[in-house]
Amino acid sequence: MDIVIAIIKLLILFASVILIVFSCITLYRWRRTAFDSTTAYLRNLRYIHPGEKVCIQAPDKPELQYVRSDKSSKTMVYWEYCYTVGGVQYCKSFFHEDDETKLPLKIRIHYNRKTPGIMYREGAVRDGVIISVSLIVLSTLFVFLVAASYFW
Repeated sequence: MDIVIAIIKLLILFASVILIVFSCITLYRWRRTAFDSTTAYLRNLRYIHPGEKVCIQAPDKPELQYVRSDKSSKTMVYWEYCYTVGGVQYCKSFFHEDDETKLPLKIRIHYNRKTPGIMYREGAVRDGVIISVSLIVLSTLFVFLVAASYFW
């Protein structure tokens, strides 16, 4: 029985260390010094009404298609923000329920210098940052709990 508990503790410790490493890598990728800023312009604004059948191919992710389902009774909105870096145009697509706020024609975005396709809007939360910080805190707690169980 003690061997099973020791193996479970080691697996938790191993998984926690791996989560900490991957979360730190994610945070490093999203550091502010790796980003530059430019202006992105609104394009392909489209309102999809309830009951309207639509299948939109996302320009930023070829494997992703936005499909309107009849589960929601609200109008859906599809839009893209496009920006140019080094003569190459990049687009980021969005598809959400309409909240009746007017979308700005141009916004300030921050893009990764090495990979301009990675971007975030000014004032928006960067993808994965909150999850990475939460995983670091939780994994560190597990590491301390496993280590404390060996000492007490």
